[in-house]
Amino acid sequence: MRDGKVLHAIVCAYPALGHLNPLLRLSILFAQQHIPVTFVSTQFYCDRLRELLRNGHPCTRTGSQQQGLDGADETFERGSILEGIFSAECNSEQGKWHECHEKQWDISFEGLSDGLPIEFDRRSPSTELSRAIEHLRPAFEDLLRRLLHPNPNVSYFIIYDAFLSWTRDVAMSPHIPRILFWPQSASVFTIFRRTEHILRSGINPFVDDLDADPGRMIDCIPGLPVLPASYLPYRIQFVAGKDRRFLLYENLGYQDRQCREASCILINSLDWLERLPDDTLKSNIATPIKLVGPLVLLPYLELDLSVFSNRVECEEIMEWLDTQSVSSVLYICLGSVVSWTKSQIQEISLGLTEKQQPFLWVMRPWEMRHVLPPEVLKFGKVVAFAPQIQVLGHPSVGGFLSHCGWNSTLESLTMGIPILAWPHFLDQFPNCWFVVHVWKVGVQLSRTTKGRMEDVVVDRNQFTAALALLMEGESKELMKLNSMNMKKQIQERLRQYNSYSNLRIILSELLPERASA
Repeated sequence: MRDGKVLHAIVCAYPALGHLNPLLRLSILFAQQHIPVTFVSTQFYCDRLRELLRNGHPCTRTGSQQQGLDGADETFERGSILEGIFSAECNSEQGKWHECHEKQWDISFEGLSDGLPIEFDRRSPSTELSRAIEHLRPAFEDLLRRLLHPNPNVSYFIIYDAFLSWTRDVAMSPHIPRILFWPQSASVFTIFRRTEHILRSGINPFVDDLDADPGRMIDCIPGLPVLPASYLPYRIQFVAGKDRRFLLYENLGYQDRQCREASCILINSLDWLERLPDDTLKSNIATPIKLVGPLVLLPYLELDLSVFSNRVECEEIMEWLDTQSVSSVLYICLGSVVSWTKSQIQEISLGLTEKQQPFLWVMRPWEMRHVLPPEVLKFGKVVAFAPQIQVLGHPSVGGFLSHCGWNSTLESLTMGIPILAWPHFLDQFPNCWFVVHVWKVGVQLSRTTKGRMEDVVVDRNQFTAALALLMEGESKELMKLNSMNMKKQIQERLRQYNSYSNLRIILSELLPERASA
């Protein structure tokens, strides 16, 4: 409370896992500062989030063995070191989290109807889903009018997702601070804000075939590590035809205006991780920028997109991991968007069988209809959902085959697990470049074909070659060493200078000034 007014956050999230998870974590951090939060997204997701905070995730496991800060096994349970490092209220001496029960978290959920039938698959981007998201605008306008009804005792501020383009126009009241949330890396934020530099260098990422010249390097953005043009974050997988990149171009234009008009910009990263100079990050934007990551959800608050997984199934996963040797299991998960094709399942299965590689493979129910070779199931387990943070923290897991989405990348770095990188679109490519060539904590899968990312196949030989580098010999030991060093440095950085303290800076500097205006 400042000047007799109570702060109240309105958090508006794009309805996709990569956006919902960090914004839920951010909301919890605000609630821990005794700031009420109204979390806004689609009804479909708000119903699940509300249940999640009320009951916790069914995959919560008490008393299982996890890797501690020094790589040694330690018991994981609520109040453990894993939660301690993520909490704004961490006691650094004991590494214990002063647990805030859900009843103490003043977070309410406002679900907006997307107009789609309940059985509609919201996990796969589509034209219908894009249109439905645009149609949320009138409902959000009505909600704001209701919430922002003049109240002399409340000072509201809005945190909105950069990928919800219409929130800029809806939340234009000069008396309400508007905080833009960027869910991807600070480096990708910088690349998008410096698109004009790339265009002036002779590359048009909205038109050119970025694979045409593998040796073409991007060195026109001061302060950013040099990377190939083929790793720029401009590939869009989901929209058919040549208009796909125009849609990205249009969206980036909206984002630039959002950045300039926002009261503040929050980025899900930390300064040590990407080491971008301030002038590189800010570009020509006067808006204050704060790094508030890594916004990794606590293990018992992992969100399953469809339904809440059965506790018995989750226990079976963790019990199976308990039977495996230390650092022997390859965890396979391509996130909530990328789909497995029949041919790709076959190639990966053959590679796993050839290497006799223990694995835990996350695959959607409809993807499981593709028949796996029976011999591959001798070496691993296929599941529809896994509690990812708990899995990555289990001592038997030695590698992570990932699409390099930013959330998965942060989780893997924080838990010290090397990555077998297989990017598919947008920010996954520069994330992959950082994983393999900057941080040196992973190896990239080679691709068989060029052209549409939907048609690219990694064959068994390419897979087994990359798998050997990740899980065997000197290369394995080097990547594991680098991963553990990254883990320790990230967590030590959070202890010494908690990124979440930037939230307190915002509250003490920006919002009180607006509240007292």
